[in-house]
Formats: sequence, C-alpha cells, structure tokens
Amino acid sequence: MQALWNGIDNTNINLFQFKRNKGYHSDFVAVSDFWQSYTFNHTNLRTKGRVHAKVPGGSPFGQTLPLPSSAHPLPEYNSTSYISYVTILNPIPLAESSIRVIRIHSARKRELIAKIPVLKVPYMHSFGLSKNYAVIYAAPLFINIPKMLETAEPVNSLEWHSDEPMNVHVVHLKTGKVTSLKTPPIFHMHHINAFEEGSKITLDAITYPNLEFMRSLEMTRLVNVTQRNDIEINSAIKRFVID
Repeated sequence: MQALWNGIDNTNINLFQFKRNKGYHSDFVAVSDFWQSYTFNHTNLRTKGRVHAKVPGGSPFGQTLPLPSSAHPLPEYNSTSYISYVTILNPIPLAESSIRVIRIHSARKRELIAKIPVLKVPYMHSFGLSKNYAVIYAAPLFINIPKMLETAEPVNSLEWHSDEPMNVHVVHLKTGKVTSLKTPPIFHMHHINAFEEGSKITLDAITYPNLEFMRSLEMTRLVNVTQRNDIEINSAIKRFVID
C-alpha cells in the first residue's frame, strides 16, 4: 500500500520519445500499465522525474491512486501525437467507472477523445489503432478493486467471467463517437496490426481463452526449470473484421 501511495516506478515495459508538438517539449519517457510515467536522460539513462500528467476529464481521486493505462501507446496517423487510454477506477459499489481514450501531445499534455462508461473495470494491456479508429477490446477479465486494495496483489485481483461477452468499443478519433459491439469472450494481451479497407476495419491480435497463462508467469515457476518447461502458453493469432 505504501508503494502504491508513493507511485508506480516499475516502468520497464516500454520506452517512447514524445515529439515536439505545438510548442511542447520532446521527452524520453518510460511507461508501464499505469498512467504514471517517468522521464529519463537518453544519454546516461538517469531518471529525470515522475510525470504528473493531468487526467483528461479529471479523476475522483486526483493523483492519489495509480490508474490503469496502456504500456503500448500507438502513433496517430499523419501526426506527432500518440493514442492511448486510461481507466478511471471508482471503488464505490455500483458507481460508474470509465475507459477514456486519449491523445498524447507530450509527456504532460493529454487530450480526451472519448469516455466509455463501465460498471465493471476490465483489465487491458493494449488496443488496436487504424487510420481513423481506436478499437478497445474489453474482455470479461475484471479488476476486483476491494481485493486489490486489501491484498495489493494484481494478478490475484483479476477475475475471469467466462459467461459474459467481450465488449468491443470502436472509437472514431476525430469525432469521439463510440460504437460498442459484443463478441464471445477471449482475452487479448497484444495487438499485431490494424488497418482499414473500404468500410471494414481488420485487426490481428494474440489471444488467449482465459487467464491461466498469466498466472503461470510467476517468478517461482520461471526460475524452476522443470515447472518453466511445463508452462502451456495457449495463445492463438486471430483476425477480427469489423464492418
């Protein structure tokens, strides 16, 4: 709990250089699955500081608690900006949470594109992005907020609901219009590609039927040769076409 309060510093998942745009500074930034990020000096790799970027649309807890985001912002077509998302958690029972699709102008300047209300918060790691659309795959893998606050164990606070559909949210980047669809449950960890042909969006992604592969990646198993060799990574590449 003290680590959560002090801020997420395990930003070793991805690195970006957010370009200069409309007068904003160019920064090298280390990111993770949380909204908070860190700038660093690219010549000696020393940390410069934690980024307190303002959450577009505000947050009920301000900068107090870390908010889930994506470690894979994607470059917007014909722009120096990036597209990503942030999830606003509301621990009050039956209170509305939201997924917010955002445009990153710089390390500290973000813009709200669309707000998608949700009653249960899905865990997401990445998303699809084509020329005109962001596609959010919200699998029925939900974050149990009370359990997270009680245990501070992220993996054990995730719940897979195989009896619920996966929600697919298609967001138009220029207008912010959201079209939501449903499809059978499947979990996407990483997206491979997304492109548009006529009226159709095609997305390729690495999928898993459930959460078991994530639970198998605990350090106690990874450092044990026998257990590590027995891990079944039940992934499959699937193509989705949205009209």
